[in-house]
Amino acid sequence: MSNTKNAKKPKAMDLNLWEGDNVIMSKALTTGIHRLDLNGKRIAALAMSQIKQEKAAEMVDQSYCVEISASNYAKIFNLKKSDVYLSMQRGVRDLMKSYVRLNLKETDAKFDKVEIPWVQMVGYAKKEGKVRVEFNRLLTPHITRFINQENGGYALYKIEQAGKLKSVYAWRLFEMLSQYRDTGWMTISVDELHRVLDPAHSMRENFGKFRLYCLAPAVLELKEKSKLLVSMEYEQTGRKVTRVKFTFKDDPDYVKEVKAQQEATSEQKTNATHAELDYASQLAESREDTARIAKMLEVQKQLAARNNIDYDSANDSIHQPRGFEDFPFDDNNDTPEQRLEKMRQHFNQPVIGSRA
Repeated sequence: MSNTKNAKKPKAMDLNLWEGDNVIMSKALTTGIHRLDLNGKRIAALAMSQIKQEKAAEMVDQSYCVEISASNYAKIFNLKKSDVYLSMQRGVRDLMKSYVRLNLKETDAKFDKVEIPWVQMVGYAKKEGKVRVEFNRLLTPHITRFINQENGGYALYKIEQAGKLKSVYAWRLFEMLSQYRDTGWMTISVDELHRVLDPAHSMRENFGKFRLYCLAPAVLELKEKSKLLVSMEYEQTGRKVTRVKFTFKDDPDYVKEVKAQQEATSEQKTNATHAELDYASQLAESREDTARIAKMLEVQKQLAARNNIDYDSANDSIHQPRGFEDFPFDDNNDTPEQRLEKMRQHFNQPVIGSRA
């Protein structure tokens, strides 16, 4: 009988489907107003994915300094080599001049809203193909797991899943949904959605235009680039749409494809491991046999010398000794073990190294 009641329900967003590093952001930071362009968003997300979470507790009051290489940037965001450094440079400049506006009404903070610059310092090393970003130390609790769960928790996603997104709207929506990766749904007011996605003013005044030019393209891009299926339901107050419910899950076809690849890779690794173990076992046996035979040959030498028997050192073999024609050797067929046993019997003494 299967225990279906205790079976673990799969998450709407399975991080194991994607490779690479995690991006961790507090809920306050995810829903805050960033106003970063696409390049700035890329730099911020990639930098956050490289933060060592195991050091978060000891660095809670310090700033994080992260280096981003051009090669990794190009790989994650699928860019041409000629476009990489310019994109990185623009992203760093955008990050340098931008700030995060956090809404802290639900916390015990002294102020309802605060504005925090993203970074304290940036550095360029064009010859080495990398940039350095030092986050504002006030953001450290918001870009690590070391945050107060009572203040909203954190969003978590793989940098590779967002890496191919070309729209800032799609990326912001993706980060917002990633907070609810366990349940697969969220409901948000239209006013709050405007605040988070930060669309043009004309879209805020007309929900139909907002849905057509902002929400629908973002949902389509998440399906194509991040393999996330998203549907929307609208709640109205009178004739006006006031809330939107998002329901989402990993694309089943993509899940099936990745699972098949993972199983094939796992089988290949298992077969490779077995082959390595077999080879190691054979090698060990071969070394044991070599050592045993060498020991037996040394005993043969000692016995030959003790009993005045001719020993052919060039061929490591004992020949029929002159004057001992009745000695029971068969040079063509006897194995070393058989020779040792015949010598033991002939000279009535034990032979060291022979097998029992």
